[in-house]
Parts: sequence; C-alpha cells; structure tokens
Amino acid sequence: MKLSRVASVLLALWSMAGHAADIEGHLVGEKLQWRSATSVAGGITPALWDLPINLPTGSSVIPGGVQNAQTPLTLHGPDGVAVQVPLSISGIEYRLSSVNGQEPVTGTAHTTISGDMAQTLGTGTGDVNVILSHDEAPFTHYRPVLKPIDAAALAQAFKQAKATQGTYSGNVNITVPYDYYRDGVRVRNTLVMPLHVVVVYQPATLDDIQVQGDGVIAAEYHGYHKVSGQTMYTVTATGNFPNGVLMGLQPHTDGQFHLTSTEPDSGEINYNLTCVTGCDTQQLIVNGVAKIDNSDHKATILAPNPTQAQARLKVDFNNQPMDTLKSGTYRDTFVLMFEAGL
Repeated sequence: MKLSRVASVLLALWSMAGHAADIEGHLVGEKLQWRSATSVAGGITPALWDLPINLPTGSSVIPGGVQNAQTPLTLHGPDGVAVQVPLSISGIEYRLSSVNGQEPVTGTAHTTISGDMAQTLGTGTGDVNVILSHDEAPFTHYRPVLKPIDAAALAQAFKQAKATQGTYSGNVNITVPYDYYRDGVRVRNTLVMPLHVVVVYQPATLDDIQVQGDGVIAAEYHGYHKVSGQTMYTVTATGNFPNGVLMGLQPHTDGQFHLTSTEPDSGEINYNLTCVTGCDTQQLIVNGVAKIDNSDHKATILAPNPTQAQARLKVDFNNQPMDTLKSGTYRDTFVLMFEAGL
C-alpha cells in the first residue's frame, strides 16, 4: 500500500531567525534612497540575508510566502516622536540547500525557482515542491521581499507626525509558513523573522528668501546711437534643503519679457535674465524669451551648505537702437518662485 505524500499536515515548532534583517533608507524631503536594500522582482529586500537556526530536516520543501501581507510598523525617533509607516510584505526569498527537481502543488502563493534561489510571492504556502538531494535542512538563508514604499506617502507620514530631522527605527516580526516532507508526511513549520527598519529623515524646508538689489538699470550710451544697461540681484535662501532650491519663473502676461514705457509709441526693450553664479543653469530669459518655467523646467540654486543657498542674477540688455525708443522710464516685472528641492 502506497502512503499518500499529503497524508497529514503537522504543526511543527515555531522557529526564530538567527538575527534580524536590517533595511535602512534615507528620506530627504520626498526623495527616498535605500542604503542597505536590493531591488528584486516584486519589490525590495534587505541586502543581507537572515540565517535560520535549527531547521528540521526533510526530503523536499514547499517554500511559503508570508502569513500577513500588511504589517503595521512604528518608527521611533528623537523626542519620542512615533511615525506610522505603511509597510506591505510581498513574500519571501530563500537560498535552498540543494535542488534535485521540482513539482507543482496546490498553493496560495506563487513560487519561482532560479538555480538555488526560490522566491515565493503572496500569502500562505507556495505552489512548488522542491526535491532536495537528501534529507537536510531545506534552506540556508532567507529574507523578506517588501513592496516598494511610496516616497511621497512616507514623507507625508513623517509630516503628519511632526517629525524633526533625525534617525527613526522600529522592529516588526514577519511570520513565514512553509511545508516540508519527511518520511512521506507533509509537515508545517512556521518561522518568525524579525525585521529592523531604519529611516534617516531630513525634511526639506525653505524658511526665507532675501533679495538684494535696487532693480535700477543705468543706461550706458555708446557709438552708433545704441544703449545698453544692467542691474544685479543677490538671492539668499535659508532653510534645510540638501538638494538645493528650485527656482521657477511665472509666465509674462503677454508671453514676452520686455521693458515698456508709458509714453505712446515708445517701443520695447527685450531683456535677459542670467544666473551669473550659484545655479545649475545660467540662461533664464534670453532676449525676452523665457528659458525656464514654473512647472517642469526650473533652475536649481545649488547648496554646498544645505542650510543656505545663494545666487547672483543679472538683468541686462545690449545694443538697443535708440531710434526705436523715446526718452523716459522703461519698466517691467518678472516673478520668480522658490521651493526646497526634493
């Protein structure tokens, strides 16, 4: 009489990981960069693997996903501030002890095998039974696969908590069920994997903008009856902006930046706006035509010191024929918009 391989399912002892998996991210404004994580299919995973201890031996293994995909995580930081982080677990990756074949089985999670690597995405046990070379502990390493964390949502969580700059950390236990076969009997084992999450938070804020300059262009006359002129501004931003300060330009009411007079038939003077120092681009307005805007094409004031950024701007025009102008005062207004770079 042949014994069915699924004759019974036994609940084995719960096992703990050898140490906690660590994942660290740096959040600057709404820009999130993981420092100890690796991108994989299904999300991100700690760069270092967990080492399970005292796993029972078996002749084959059915790798499992997670028991609960949604896992509450609270990060604690300076002054006792607690930040509730949206965290979802996609599944588990395993480094198998050996692979001597595989067969499909019924499971609620999906398993992919590549060499000695198994990835099971979803909840519950997977849909592949991996045949091992002999009776042995089924895998030597494992680690969680996290769904990508939305940087904007994470930044919003820190803002809602009124979090200040600093290091925030928290722990969560991930329950990992898997099955294995021993002596023809399917056995359930459940692991508890501690995950340690660290987020180094640096909010991007723009506290103040100071503009120095009188805005007066002194006319300079030279040969061939032409006139030129220029004026300078110094823009100083203070706050906390490791990625610099974004500088946008509102569109002109008539689409062209030019100096005009109140006198009738007095002509127009197209002018330039140039960032002389401190920006990632120099030409902001060229002969009355905007080269930046206030949406997708902004200039950046660089910030070697993340708490202060400074730029020098020049407004000028050159060799304007005087026979197109009349005596008087010519004026115009342009509006620059500033925000902390994210």
